Amino acid sequence: MNDRMQDNTRHYILGTAGHIDHGKTALIRALTGIDTDRLPEEKQRGLTVDLGFAFLDLPGGSRLGIVDVPGHEKFLKNMLAGVGGYDLALLVVDAKAGIMPQTREHFQILQLMGISSGLTVLTKCDLVDEEWLLLQTEEVASFLKGTFLDGKPIIPVSSVTGAGLSDLREVLDRLVPELPPKKVSLPFRLPIDRVFLRPGIGVIVTGTLYTGVIRKGDRIELQPSALQARARQIQVHGGLVEESFAGQRAALNLSGVEATLLHRGMVAAPPGILRPSRYYYARLSLLPDAPPRVRTGLRVRLNWGTAEVLARLRVLEGSEIPPGGEALVQFQLEEEHIAIAGDRIVARGYSPSGLLGGAVVLEQAMSRFRTSQSGAVRVLLAKEEGKADRILVEVFGRAGGALTLDDLVRETGLPREETADALARLSLEKRVVSVDSLKVWLPYPLWDAMACKVAAMLQKHREASPWRGSWTAQELSRDLPDIPFRLLEALLQSLEKDGAIRQAEGKISIVGHEAVLTERERELLDAVQKEFGASEFSPPALSEVLSRLCPPCLSHKEAEAFLTGIGFLVSVAEGMYFPRSSLDRIAGLLCSEIREKGSITAAGARDLLGTSRKFIIPLLEYLDSRKVTRRVGDKRVLDRGEGAL
Repeated sequence: MNDRMQDNTRHYILGTAGHIDHGKTALIRALTGIDTDRLPEEKQRGLTVDLGFAFLDLPGGSRLGIVDVPGHEKFLKNMLAGVGGYDLALLVVDAKAGIMPQTREHFQILQLMGISSGLTVLTKCDLVDEEWLLLQTEEVASFLKGTFLDGKPIIPVSSVTGAGLSDLREVLDRLVPELPPKKVSLPFRLPIDRVFLRPGIGVIVTGTLYTGVIRKGDRIELQPSALQARARQIQVHGGLVEESFAGQRAALNLSGVEATLLHRGMVAAPPGILRPSRYYYARLSLLPDAPPRVRTGLRVRLNWGTAEVLARLRVLEGSEIPPGGEALVQFQLEEEHIAIAGDRIVARGYSPSGLLGGAVVLEQAMSRFRTSQSGAVRVLLAKEEGKADRILVEVFGRAGGALTLDDLVRETGLPREETADALARLSLEKRVVSVDSLKVWLPYPLWDAMACKVAAMLQKHREASPWRGSWTAQELSRDLPDIPFRLLEALLQSLEKDGAIRQAEGKISIVGHEAVLTERERELLDAVQKEFGASEFSPPALSEVLSRLCPPCLSHKEAEAFLTGIGFLVSVAEGMYFPRSSLDRIAGLLCSEIREKGSITAAGARDLLGTSRKFIIPLLEYLDSRKVTRRVGDKRVLDRGEGAL
């Protein structure tokens, strides 16, 4: 086998275009030996009605898939269903009749679809003399001036005598190596152009594989209906294969789905890859002879992939587009469809259904465009510019929050590696920030604003409670409900790195701030310390102590917050407080006893501390919660086993 055939990035489709009865089907039959007219109606009338398919083996070893399209304007919808998969265009012109209306229309469609390679064939050259053939060649060359076929071969051919067929094969063989390789590394995407049942086999769908590789046994999702199926068998050019590659015509024998649920225009892809929508942003370019009033609200027919869908137009730059002009638009579809960035669309009028122009999909939207969504327009303009850094900045601006790398790849349409490289550059420029613990990225202005908000909240706490030397992240989180806790932790780490705060043992302190007690607070603390020091392991009720000692200017709640906030008292249970120093001694005594004896009961702990059951049970449960001890049956053993809290 030729090396070219072994490169699975180099499978291509040759597609016909041209006026009715200019000999497209006869040419393909003469070239390949395959009659692409498969329908009884086509056989009877000698008129191509729908898409036909063949393949051609070239002298260099390549095999081209071929799509033959109808030339009658009545069947333009069917022609449009085939042209989306073209890599090479074969413009067919009758040497006797010359350029005709559907020649012009088909060629406009080729240009609107962005096809950039191909050639022209003058058919029926056996019916004209050399002088006429020369005139027609010059006329066609003039017609093609300034287009992608300008300067490309114009080959006279006779499908009856075979004249010119070998020249045509040689030219095609030269053109194929010039085509760009196919994107086989992307997920497979196959727009369906035929659905039928074959007795003894089952459901068959066919189409041109736009990207990726599909393998026998693969799970398939059929969008926009999200139907699930499996590729039981795969055929390429009539032969069973284990896999089919981008650029090939493939027939899939599907299991798990009914043929009645499938139709032309659906798209086969791996499950979960494609998401249908009714809204798409695009750049729409009108033909010079388009109607003069293409404006917001216009109903249009959109042909892309193998589908035709109806939509309303929303012009985003101005209110209307002049003939030959272009603008960003949102297509508001009447039913969901599948498209990805870069897809080409042919836009036609609803009635009459003449060509309006072509569009390139920029991105999918999930809702109707509103005038307040100016950020969406900036993102679209950035995508057209194609600079990854700017695209990311605008996407962040539109999102207004944190985004994962997966989010950014989806929103920007950029390859993953290119997205990561651009993020690294923006991070060095302090335009975005990576929060590694959350695996998200934020725009730097948002990150900075949140960091300032956290710092301001700490300052507010300091001013409200100057006697406190530290606070917990949980306290801050309660006061900053719009900042997720894990993001708050990352912000605190950043503030610590900048030298604004210190963090130790779950406590946050402001650098340069020391707790300051007023005279009344100092008097209260001294008095409470004396009360609690009198009975270290059987403390009094704080409420009773405060009833006697709390100054009138301080409420019990404020006094409790003060005494716990400065770290003197710790709440062990509802209404029960111990001095922190007492808890440290209790933990040390119990840990020493357990290390010596292996365990301790509640009664043993009570006797060891010389306290009562009223206090020992809450104390032991508190120590369990702090991972100092662990309950096993009616005993306590060491857990973490630290002697201080």
